[in-house]
Amino acid sequence: PKEMTPELVETKYDELSRHTERERMQHLRRLDRLRVERNRQLALPHGDGGPPLRRWGGRLPSFGRGAAGFHGVRCVKVEASLVHRLDPSSPTGLAKLDLRNCFAQGSPEDVEAAKYRLVAVIHHLGGTPFSGHYIAYCWSDATGAWWKFNDGSVTQCKKDNICNEVLGSGAYVLFLEKE
Repeated sequence: PKEMTPELVETKYDELSRHTERERMQHLRRLDRLRVERNRQLALPHGDGGPPLRRWGGRLPSFGRGAAGFHGVRCVKVEASLVHRLDPSSPTGLAKLDLRNCFAQGSPEDVEAAKYRLVAVIHHLGGTPFSGHYIAYCWSDATGAWWKFNDGSVTQCKKDNICNEVLGSGAYVLFLEKE
């Protein structure tokens, strides 16, 4: 057994103090992460008292993964804004889409008469098709608003800027719902 000298006691006291401070800081970081997650959950739209909507944690397919492997294939990002009519009487603020000219002749009659409403848009931000960032805009019937999902940030879109924000440059994938 070691003799308890004043130097040994001081060394062990210093070691214990450093260990205690490390443990305290880890605990505070853990509490901070829990607080941030709780605030993020509270900011999400909840609908009719059900569980909160959760952000999908997966990755959308990249523009260039398949094409990059083919010799001579060139991918170019097309920059264009989607033009769509506003309709103040529609809950979403946008007119319904008439897609009859998109269906082939001989399509069933109900398909030809169908109208669709836009319910979500995925935007790609970035200079090339091989890199960038994705943002989702989603309509919520429960809240009667468009929501912007950008990583951990969820914000409600302003009603007076729906066309520019939801359908602006970078619209990559449109989600339509049949009426």
